[in-house]
Amino acid sequence: MGYVGKILVAHPNLESSFFKKSLIFVFEDVDRQGSQGVILNKPTEFPISQLFNSKGYDVDYNDVVHKGGPINAKAVSLFHTGEWQSTNTFPVGNYSLSSDDFMIEKMSTGNTPKGWRVTAGICGWGPGQLQAEVEGSLPHTRNKNWLTIPTTDRILFDVDGEEQWQLGLEIASQQMVDQYF
Repeated sequence: MGYVGKILVAHPNLESSFFKKSLIFVFEDVDRQGSQGVILNKPTEFPISQLFNSKGYDVDYNDVVHKGGPINAKAVSLFHTGEWQSTNTFPVGNYSLSSDDFMIEKMSTGNTPKGWRVTAGICGWGPGQLQAEVEGSLPHTRNKNWLTIPTTDRILFDVDGEEQWQLGLEIASQQMVDQYF
C-alpha cells in the first residue's frame, strides 16, 4: 500500500515523545528504499523572518519555522501548494516540497504559494517500516502508530499545532464511521 500524498495522524496511544500528536505529509514511499515525510504541526520559536534576514531579505512574515522531522534537522524546506515552484521543487500530487535559495528570493518579493509552511528536517522510515507502523504489525507491539487521511488545504494550512492534530483525528474518526454506515 502506498502512502505518498497521504497524511499520517499520530495515534493517540503513540508513545514516542518526538512524534506524539504529529501530523505528517508523506512525500516518498518506495518499497526497497523506505518512506519520507515532513511533520507540519510542530512550530518552533524560530521566526521565518529571521531565516529571510539571514539571506539578506527583509520580510514581514509572522509565522515560525516548523520541526519537519529529526533527520537533517537544519535543512530548510518549503511545503506548499502545487501551483508554485522554484528551481528545486519536488511535486507530490497537488502539493510540493521546495528547497533552495531561489524560493526564499521569490517569497521575499511577495511571490508565494497559495498555501505554505516552512519546515526544518524530515522524517524517514526503512523499507516496510511505515506500513508496519500503520497496520500495527511491528514485532514489539500490536498498536497502530499512525492513522491515515487524505490531504486537503484545510488540514494542511488552515490550522496548526495540536489543533491540527485534533482535526486529523476527527477526519480519521469520520472515515471509520463512514466505512460502516
